[in-house]
Amino acid sequence: MHALGPRINVFFTHLMTMLLVLVAIASSFSYYQLSSASPTVDLRISQLSFLRTISRERCDQAYLKFDLTADFQRMWTWNINHMYVYLVAEYVTDSHQRNEVVVWDTILSGKKQGKIERRGQNNKYSLKDHGYGLRGKEVLVKLKYNILPYMGPLFYGEQGQNSFLVPQNYTSKAVIY
Repeated sequence: MHALGPRINVFFTHLMTMLLVLVAIASSFSYYQLSSASPTVDLRISQLSFLRTISRERCDQAYLKFDLTADFQRMWTWNINHMYVYLVAEYVTDSHQRNEVVVWDTILSGKKQGKIERRGQNNKYSLKDHGYGLRGKEVLVKLKYNILPYMGPLFYGEQGQNSFLVPQNYTSKAVIY
């Protein structure tokens, strides 16, 4: 134990163990902070732009507009690197019990970006159902978020939802809700 090599090994082993314990304590504290906070969300579906069929893909396709006001600023802590915020449309068809389609998303990179206000926002990704099962269905739209911390586990949550009824027939005009 009088040689330099074993002394350096013991020192760095002790240092890494203490660092690991510190990271575990810090990430559990951050996880506790996130589980006690929740964002304020107001989500409204303003209109269904149109519903059409795409025969070459054998699917129904719908475009919608929504109003979204969300405040994630009070959730932002020192351990948050990014937040991934997205809208998911959920519905049930005869062939599948659970269908989920992401229709809009954004990445928040700082506390200043934590306030989202969108009026008459079009969906970024079309709402498609493969198999012509979208007509006449009730679609539930939810705001979900994933928090990517600097250290520790990922945190998932959802807040705010709204539903709308897809028309029974294909439309070329907007349906206002």
